[in-house]
Amino acid sequence: MSAGTVSAVMSGCKPDTSDNWKPLILSKDQVKILAEVVDIILPATNTPGAKELLVHRFIDKIIAECFSKEEQDKVLKGLEYINSASVDVSGKGFMGASPEERLTVLSTYDKEAIKDHSHFFFKIKDLAITGYFSTEIGQTQALQHVAVPGRYEGCIPLEKAGEGRAWAQ
Repeated sequence: MSAGTVSAVMSGCKPDTSDNWKPLILSKDQVKILAEVVDIILPATNTPGAKELLVHRFIDKIIAECFSKEEQDKVLKGLEYINSASVDVSGKGFMGASPEERLTVLSTYDKEAIKDHSHFFFKIKDLAITGYFSTEIGQTQALQHVAVPGRYEGCIPLEKAGEGRAWAQ
């Protein structure tokens, strides 16, 4: 995870959940594509999917506020690549493609991203996972949440803390 992403997550960067939300950097078409992409990456199971948790809005905010101009351009162009690759596969844009055709397009980019971590799809997946697991549902329903740092007990015997061993040993 990049320092900017960590900073945004740690400072409580949350997507705007209001009905009046407007993207900061993505076009309306790119937002629609991104929402479907993150939902393919993290679909609904026994917990809500990434689209339902508005992870695409989180990604828009991170791209706009934490990415360099070069990184922004890479992701924005990547979303256009997804749409044009879908036309090559299905004869339709990504939004008009079937779920199988969408998966075919994204699988190609996923294979490329595994080999090249600077690939736009790697960044999208990284942000989707970060955004999803930063939500309350991601933390409490998909993961086992343990509050960190936990309760502070300043004056207890060493035997009760750390099984009798000092932390730095």
